[in-house]
Formats: sequence, C-alpha cells, structure tokens
Amino acid sequence: MIAPILNIALWELFKRLVKPQTLTKLINRHGEDGLKRLLAENENGERGIRATAEAIEATEDDFGNNTWFGGFDSSNINQIRYNAETSTMGVMFNSGAVYDYYNVPRSVAYEFVTWPGSKGKWFWNNIRVPGNPKASNYAYSKVGSGTTTRENRRRESGYSSTHRRR
Repeated sequence: MIAPILNIALWELFKRLVKPQTLTKLINRHGEDGLKRLLAENENGERGIRATAEAIEATEDDFGNNTWFGGFDSSNINQIRYNAETSTMGVMFNSGAVYDYYNVPRSVAYEFVTWPGSKGKWFWNNIRVPGNPKASNYAYSKVGSGTTTRENRRRESGYSSTHRRR
C-alpha cells in the first residue's frame, strides 16, 4: 500500500518547526520523498506534524539522559527513554507495561525516538524479531506495569467484578 502524499502545507510547516540542521539530518537519512512518506503516515494532520517536530527537537537537545519522550501518535507505544550511560532503552506501552532493552546503540534508540512514521511498525521491525512476538534483537526485561486500557475503561465506567451479568 502506498502512503498518501503529504500535504504541501504540512510539509512546509514541518520544515519551519524543526531546526535546519535537524531537517538536513532527516533528509540525509530518509531522502526528502522518504521523509514525506513517513510524515504522511501520521493521521493527525497538523497536530501530528507539530507533535512529531516537537519530539524530534526535544530529543536533539535532551536525548540520552534517561528522560521519557512521548506524545507519539501510536496505538502501541506510549513513551520511550534512553540512558546513554548504560545503553538501556526503556519503552512504555499504552497498556502501561514498561520494558528495558539492554545494549541498544544510541543511534538505534535515537532513530526510534525521532522516527516520524509509525512507532509500532518501527519497533516491531527493528527491536522485536518480525514474525516472533516473543523474540527480540536485544536482551530485555519487564521492569514495570501500569493499568491496562481495559482496566481504565472499567474503572471509568464504574464496572465492578462483583457485579457480573448472569
């Protein structure tokens, strides 16, 4: 499936929102057409383009100090952090589960955080082993968990497990 062409106005907005040197790096890495295709995958229009630009600029300044980066337009990935001292990348999923991936090169983690396309697709193609959801290219461990989306919906709806339908 071919990604839709990025609206010219959104492309111009993105070019104005990121630093010129950052834009040059992204174009060198993906090519201008490739970068436009990746940005076109973002389905949130201007809001998504702004969020992508903000995430890219934040990582340029703060990347590697174990700061969580989020605000991604992702159905699976909530936040990402990277600790340059230990080469550990943390990934918080929308379910609330947190995993640490060990010995991840800075360049790999940085590409993940700044990837303007789908975070979930990038993760499954580069960190996890495609076709094997239990395997990873890096050693990892689950280090935390939160409430799942299902649990949040139940809590908000007032559902109680003691009041089951019969």
